[in-house]
Amino acid sequence: MMSTPSPSTSATIESRASTVITEYDAHLQQMRKWIVAENSITVDCRLYSRAALALAAFVVLGSLVIPFTVGNKVVGVDPFQFVNFIWFAAGFGLIAAKSRYVNDWPWHDFLRGQVVCTSVRDLAEVTGIHAQMILLYLIHNEPKHTLTMSGPYRGIFKRKLEDVTGFVIDVPVHLSTMLASGYLIFKVLNEKGEHLICIDVRLGVRGITSRIEENYKASMDIGRDDLDLERKYGTDGLDKVIFLARQQFGWNKMLGLYVKDSKFG
Repeated sequence: MMSTPSPSTSATIESRASTVITEYDAHLQQMRKWIVAENSITVDCRLYSRAALALAAFVVLGSLVIPFTVGNKVVGVDPFQFVNFIWFAAGFGLIAAKSRYVNDWPWHDFLRGQVVCTSVRDLAEVTGIHAQMILLYLIHNEPKHTLTMSGPYRGIFKRKLEDVTGFVIDVPVHLSTMLASGYLIFKVLNEKGEHLICIDVRLGVRGITSRIEENYKASMDIGRDDLDLERKYGTDGLDKVIFLARQQFGWNKMLGLYVKDSKFG
């Protein structure tokens, strides 16, 4: 038995997905330029690094004029001391510019004008794109890329690692992002109680079956103890996140679409 969504529920779902897709389309061309590897995403930032290098070079070269213009006008002061101070300030400014985006930004990447991002938060900081748009891009293009995921919120992805060697999904996925990417969350019932299952309804994907044990991305216990989550993942708001994992089970009744504004990991 499957319940039919009410008109208001359907309108809510369509509105959420439409808003996300509109914002996603605005950033799509920029995201297509990313270089995706197995555990990182490289972003072009030549404009930023060249501007920082040009400013530092201008300050350094400009300071060389000081000894010739000041000369001996300042009694008891070596004008080259001003040059040394300016060079020190230029070097400090360049180091500060290099540390703006990611903690570990090697000089060879900085000079080449690229940032290698290893987490969703880093990628959002570097590009200025909202983390949910990044997650939508990763979910939508997962079959095309070799990127392997890690981190506490990796449940929605197929290729994932238990350790931290993969690209870190450190931001949970909003329900609206999942809807826009072609996943629906249903609440189902079997002899063990109510569960949430994640169904891929993208074009070409096999439909939903019931009463047959299959593998689903699911949350078997919607009311899981928050203390267990804190012990496993920390306390960064995880009590508000519904975690998905591959589970093999069957269900007897579909209670309807899950439309509560939740986050998933």
